[in-house]
Amino acid sequence: MKLKVKPGPPPLPDNPAAPPGDAVLITGSKTVLFNGSNACRLGDIAMSCSDPVRLPSSVLLAIPKGMPVLIGGPPALDWSAAASAFFLRNKWTAGLLHQLIDRLKPGRLRNLLHWAACELTGHPVDVASGRMMTFPVDFELPGPIPLEFRRVYASSWADRATEIGFGWSHTLDESVRLERGKVVYQTGDGRELEFDTFGYPGRRMAAGQENWDPTARLTLTCHGEGAWSVTGPDGLTRDFDVLPGNRYVSRLKEIRNHAGDRISLEYDAQGRLEWVTDSAGRRIRFVHDARGRLHRVALPGPTWDGWFDAATYSYSDAGDLVDVRDALGASTTYEYVNHLMVRETDRDGLSFYFIYDGDAATASCVRTWGDGGIFDHELVYDKKNGRTFVTDSLGHTTTYVMNAAGAVVEIFDPHGASSKTEYNDVLWKTADVDALGGAFRYEHDARGNVTKTTLPNGVTTELRFGSRDLPIWGLDAAGATWEWLYDDALRLVERRSSAGERMRVA
Repeated sequence: MKLKVKPGPPPLPDNPAAPPGDAVLITGSKTVLFNGSNACRLGDIAMSCSDPVRLPSSVLLAIPKGMPVLIGGPPALDWSAAASAFFLRNKWTAGLLHQLIDRLKPGRLRNLLHWAACELTGHPVDVASGRMMTFPVDFELPGPIPLEFRRVYASSWADRATEIGFGWSHTLDESVRLERGKVVYQTGDGRELEFDTFGYPGRRMAAGQENWDPTARLTLTCHGEGAWSVTGPDGLTRDFDVLPGNRYVSRLKEIRNHAGDRISLEYDAQGRLEWVTDSAGRRIRFVHDARGRLHRVALPGPTWDGWFDAATYSYSDAGDLVDVRDALGASTTYEYVNHLMVRETDRDGLSFYFIYDGDAATASCVRTWGDGGIFDHELVYDKKNGRTFVTDSLGHTTTYVMNAAGAVVEIFDPHGASSKTEYNDVLWKTADVDALGGAFRYEHDARGNVTKTTLPNGVTTELRFGSRDLPIWGLDAAGATWEWLYDDALRLVERRSSAGERMRVA
């Protein structure tokens, strides 16, 4: 089978040149996967030559480092990698987005978007990537920095073992690690975000240097060997440092805001999360089993001295999370095939079921439904053309059109009416256009904050932002202006309007 490659635009002149020996790997073992992609081996074909036209003119060579590892399985084309490297990238991308997709591993590209930014169907499935997801919250604690302990499962990470089973991650399971030419930030929802470091001396960041990712709107700061921080548009900074016994991975140590409030994490000698102190001073205990898996989370009694188990976790012999029991003893259960979730039953006994087109993390969910046929959706993927067709239980089909990053850019409802979403080259939304042609358009500042919104009738609202992405001036749809004032800790102290209204915050 021949892949036709349509040349894309040339790289922008101010971009750093690709490193020597750059190539795209789209073949590997059919039976062994790394990060959801076919494992590449000595002698596998590499697509090299100049970007964007790449040819199978090279092979993969290995630099000996220790005893060799034999990887079995016949060679096979990794369709996800091929689509990302060729058709999808060149058809829909240019500039910064082209670079983003070009450098990401296919497994990470598939998981690029936060679940809240995805177009979900059924219970639920991402129509772009085909990954089945579920994201329950086990407990929440209010405070200056609210603590929400959420678990996230994604079938696309089914080959990744964590302290709460294959495919799962949780709010406090974050880390930073180094890879060649990049720093990888693993988020609490399981995504692995890459910060490119090829433009830094020695391709490594030094203490005091920052790295801004416009797509995720995150700033990575290096504070020295193994010490990092990540600051997001929510105003929270996450601090990471290495733990004894593993100098290659920096673990989450603290979450803090502008005002000095913080959530602190403590680990035991084996690097397992043991204690968390939330921003209100409450102590939360994390207990693990002999295999290092999270067994239970204990919270202090709200009106009595002592502790109670907010959540208890049980696992199968295969290492899958199969039962989560809440503080009242009610259970949510899960069933898997080869770590792919095939059934989820909630505390009331309602079950949802999932069918896939394969038996590995690269598989896509092709049908999902609940007891009695509720939310029965079938999905057909046209990955070559970036389309997904979703048919509901009434036989009505909705068509989704995606760009290369997995963002839905057009939806055709069962009647053929089309609604569109437009993005710029760093995936900031620039417009929502409904089926009648009415458009909401958005403008951004350099930090990705929406500074102007234009409604379909031409009315506009505006915002200006200051330090740490906080709004300082606004214009509403009626023409009134607003100002926001902050103290040195960036806490809101006063709001003023052009009508003379004032609100002070003590």
